[in-house]
Amino acid sequence: MKSILSVAALLMSSAALAAPADVAKSAAADTRSERNVALDASRKPVELLQWAGVEQGDRVLDIFGANLYWAEIVAPAIGSEGRYTIWQPTQFFGEPAQAATGAFVQAYPYGDIATARFEDLTFEDGAYDFIILNLNAHDFWFVSERFDIPEMDPAAHVQEVADALAPGGKLLLIDHRGAPTDDPRAQVNALHRIDPAVIIDVFGDAGLYLKGTNDALANDDDDLSLNVFDEAIAGKTSRFVHLFVKPE
Repeated sequence: MKSILSVAALLMSSAALAAPADVAKSAAADTRSERNVALDASRKPVELLQWAGVEQGDRVLDIFGANLYWAEIVAPAIGSEGRYTIWQPTQFFGEPAQAATGAFVQAYPYGDIATARFEDLTFEDGAYDFIILNLNAHDFWFVSERFDIPEMDPAAHVQEVADALAPGGKLLLIDHRGAPTDDPRAQVNALHRIDPAVIIDVFGDAGLYLKGTNDALANDDDDLSLNVFDEAIAGKTSRFVHLFVKPE
């Protein structure tokens, strides 16, 4: 009887740890910045996080997260049993972002900020249960003299992200949709878009499988021809949403 009770207690404990994170509650909190709240209508964070299945106690990695958009929602929802790491390339980590993330870490002792040059992106293997990569996967192909970003190996960066996931871990990836192409680097440098098929292939090669796609951010009025910063389409691009999982 003792062993049966012990097993039951263990199962109950595991179920409690796997409870969904209450992202709806944290998204509605008045502690969020007005700038980030204004983005919710076009980003649908609650819908997508609930669909992806972020859980209480998750160890979360937010790549390019210094704007705190996802942090303001996810960090309170995972709770102090979790871990929330923001990774930001130093090429895009000015004083305002440093101040904001510093305040975030003070507010959430289980939060931390990691920085490095973009081309030196590295993560601890198997350290995260959930990764958010929002509108920046295409930047693995980006080259810019203006922003001091050299040509990088996208496959190496993708492998680094995949290796950071623990077995069973999830990657929520959102990006600007690009037309089918045989030259993703040219597409990225011209439009800041990426062909979804390219993303599926490269993350599949890194050992992740595509669990599902979500059309919540699709926009049929976007013909995919404009740079995402063009005033005619900025904030209204058609975006694809993929959920990748690392095999157990």
